[in-house]
Amino acid sequence: MKTFRELQIAVDEANTEKFITAMDAVLANGWTRKEATEDPVGGWHVYYVCEARGERPKALLAIYRKDDRLLYVSNIVPSETSELTHDQYNMVLMDFHDNILRKLEIDFPVTILASGDQRRIEDLMSSDTFKLLRSFSGLANKSTGSAHPMDRDRWYAFLIAVNRENSTLNTHDLMRWLTEVEKWPERTAHDLVIEFEFAKGLFEAMGRNETPGLSSEGRHPR
Repeated sequence: MKTFRELQIAVDEANTEKFITAMDAVLANGWTRKEATEDPVGGWHVYYVCEARGERPKALLAIYRKDDRLLYVSNIVPSETSELTHDQYNMVLMDFHDNILRKLEIDFPVTILASGDQRRIEDLMSSDTFKLLRSFSGLANKSTGSAHPMDRDRWYAFLIAVNRENSTLNTHDLMRWLTEVEKWPERTAHDLVIEFEFAKGLFEAMGRNETPGLSSEGRHPR
């Protein structure tokens, strides 16, 4: 699946201002520094704006400090449309990476890391658990979801497995995989995602040795 790329810059806090000065000195290809009048998130930040060039849209790129050793691109906001596609977002990010960051000349250590633009859902769980998901999706009636008893058994087998192994799979990625890769109808996929979210919460509560809805004083005696 297409995903928004991430860009992290490892530079210590003591060299941050020098780093920003170095970036400002090599701005080109329609990039300019933007002085922010307000900061809704809080903390250290710097903004850059790119003009539209070819397929690259006009947008604002925000860099925030994550901790005393790491900066990261927290968001890219379009200036002329309501939202950016994955390709547009990644195009702006990598244009900044290729035309600005790679041209820096600095005398202190900096590490720049850009993630890929693809995310494989199978990388978020074990191979056996992914087989359960693929089995359910391939055999289930996509108009009824988990309603049929056999489909429900396969779906439950996946929910149990994915939660037992503490997978990092989230509702957003599951929804995209179901609709974009497996071509499930959006409404049915949404119902499955709700069931996934409920099961995740239930397993988390069980992991805390809690009975959902009951305090330790309110549990029924055996």
